[in-house]
Amino acid sequence: MSTISRKNIVEYSPYLTLSQTFLDNLLNVNGGLRMANSNKFDTQWVPQFGFSLNPGLDWTVKGNLAVGYRNPSFRELYLYRMANPDLQPEKMTNYEISVGKAFSRYFSAEITGYYSNGRNMIQTVDQKNQNTGRFINKGIELAAHSHPADNLWLSATYSYLHTSLTNLVGAPRNQYYLGVQWKPWDFLHVDADLKGVGGLYVAADIKNQNYALLNLKLTWDVCRYLSLFTRLENITDARYTINRGYPMPGFTALAGFNLHL
Repeated sequence: MSTISRKNIVEYSPYLTLSQTFLDNLLNVNGGLRMANSNKFDTQWVPQFGFSLNPGLDWTVKGNLAVGYRNPSFRELYLYRMANPDLQPEKMTNYEISVGKAFSRYFSAEITGYYSNGRNMIQTVDQKNQNTGRFINKGIELAAHSHPADNLWLSATYSYLHTSLTNLVGAPRNQYYLGVQWKPWDFLHVDADLKGVGGLYVAADIKNQNYALLNLKLTWDVCRYLSLFTRLENITDARYTINRGYPMPGFTALAGFNLHL
């Protein structure tokens, strides 16, 4: 504790954001600027710019250009077994554009493409915090939503990531999500979802993880003040690992209540 007590980091980040709408809500432009200050690392200016275009017929086009910057935290630098006092700040420039359309209340969809160029992302590999060095991430995301009935909501998403790194943890190549919200009666809510992951890197000596998780939650509103719920997680009892040395739990069941005062 005496060694830790001699470490000191002071950081502050004032920022300014602006947003302006033009042409009767046809175009919205926003921007921001943050100054990242630290007594351990150099001061950095972090800008961001974005726009949203609504050309009509329920189409939406969005774009964003942002610089990302983050200093290593005190924990990452000095605390616990994985600490690394030689870590450098994360820096990244991200370009993103998306196009979406609401066809009706029954169906809407959106597609997003992004490209990121950065260096020194901080991650934990083999129980040690490390910088990744330079990297390029690029990918695509798809999302669809439907409201086919007054008491039924459906959603689906898919994302694909290509990275120049061979050891990027916590970033699977493929992900998908299928969700259902159903309210058969005013007092009963049913929520079910299926989450899938493919090509998740964990460690050099562990096979890339591929798994799917099926979850179910039932909520009963007993009265305006009390609701009971039960949740079944990982119903298929999938075996997988996200962090080395910590296998994730299999099938799990839990129950509880919420008080609304």
